[in-house]
Amino acid sequence: MVNIVHHGTTYPARALIDPASEASFITERLQRLIGITATTTLASISGINQTVSTTSRKLCSVSITSPLDASRSINTTALILPSISGNLPSFTVNADIVSQLPNLRLADPNLFKCRPVDLLLGADLYPKILQQGTHINILGSLIAQNTVFGWIITGPIPPPNIPVFSTKVSFSEEENLDKTLLRFWELEEIPKRKILSPSDQLCEDYYKRTTRRDSKGRYVVSLPLKTEIVGQVELGFSRANCLRQFLRNEASLLRKPQVKVVYDQVVNEYLALDHMRPVGAASTNTSVCYLPHHPVINPDKQTTKLRVVFNASNKTSNGKSLNDILHVGPTLQLDLVLLILRWRLFKFVFNCDITQMYRQIRVDPAHTPLQRIVFRDSPQKPVQDFELQTVTFGVNCAPYLAIRTLLQLADDTNDRYPLAAHILRRCMYVDDVLTGYHDICTALDSRDQLIAALSSAKFELRKWTANDRAILQNLPTEDLIDAKVLSFIEASSSKPLGIRWNAQLDLFYFSVG
Repeated sequence: MVNIVHHGTTYPARALIDPASEASFITERLQRLIGITATTTLASISGINQTVSTTSRKLCSVSITSPLDASRSINTTALILPSISGNLPSFTVNADIVSQLPNLRLADPNLFKCRPVDLLLGADLYPKILQQGTHINILGSLIAQNTVFGWIITGPIPPPNIPVFSTKVSFSEEENLDKTLLRFWELEEIPKRKILSPSDQLCEDYYKRTTRRDSKGRYVVSLPLKTEIVGQVELGFSRANCLRQFLRNEASLLRKPQVKVVYDQVVNEYLALDHMRPVGAASTNTSVCYLPHHPVINPDKQTTKLRVVFNASNKTSNGKSLNDILHVGPTLQLDLVLLILRWRLFKFVFNCDITQMYRQIRVDPAHTPLQRIVFRDSPQKPVQDFELQTVTFGVNCAPYLAIRTLLQLADDTNDRYPLAAHILRRCMYVDDVLTGYHDICTALDSRDQLIAALSSAKFELRKWTANDRAILQNLPTEDLIDAKVLSFIEASSSKPLGIRWNAQLDLFYFSVG
């Protein structure tokens, strides 16, 4: 038995000492229970016959003390595994045998009980653990060694017909076959709905409690601040650093006048559409956060070839960024492969996307000070401060807030527009609609319901395409896609997935080169 000390709190743990192990290990259960911060790694763990038995992708720092002397501290880095071994010993030792042991202060007073192991202390710690003193030939087959944690007992228990509690080796082709089949079925199984983590559940409860609709029908959401749910917002100063980055970005854009013109038009559009508003400077106020911004150009896009990205991961003066104090929220995005496969089941299909989806969702005015920027469209003008009033691309919770709002819209319009509600829940990939039906009448009805439901929240659809011209009838010409192919875009990274759809021939194909 050892003690693990973390942030002044002591946690008891059961350890196995293995001088042949090149590293120390801790179970994932214990690491999470204590709350020790883990870092990423990739370690292959091999044993008998040099066979790689498992891998560890995380490690953590552990401070171990002795229950006999709290001043004796041993620090190490332990690899994290789901489990270290089975219960040890593999059976409960007969009480009569235990009573014959010498009167020693055992490191584990309950060593004879079959119990789980939390830690494995390897050769990196073995020299620090051992102390002078051994007792040999105990009961004819055991040895006792003195350690900083007390006396440990090693060896087989007599008589011979009682199994030893050492490494267990079993031979069973049926067991191996069962495990192989189990892994096969797990791989083939349709993904199950994930259980929400405590952070995701807090985020979901907060969304339900704070989301509302304004007089125009737009949804108004609040940023899921970690500190707002449990305490006060903690950010440092950010305007001065943000201003320096803006001036560097401006100097770079002045050398690319064509890009600067488009960039200025996009930012000024935010102002024209009331997606941002001018405010006074707040350089010494830690209750506001300024976000640097820069252009991202995608020449393959058929509509918006330049996007303004806001860096909510930019650190403020105290080392924290806006993204650091926000819950990311649960992943609500549907699996793209399953979505496309489901889409191909229908005879009549159509596709479109929501225009500027993020920017149609307002942010509560209490939180817009956390989305400030500085901007000017000419070096001859003074730099001005603005607040972004909508869900912002670059804020880590933005995908959750956007997709969750579409799901909320599905709930709110289900009675009036049931076909549209089904599409919003089952046929959306972020802002892309991929849906269809087996008869043209239902396809047209679902199209009209979807337009009406989204319009009620001020969402607009564009880039329509379909495998039947009847679905595109009565739609504004400017809202139709101007090409015969459709690229499916990965929302998080804006990189093509490589698959394209020819709406005229109703075929998928791949673009090479």
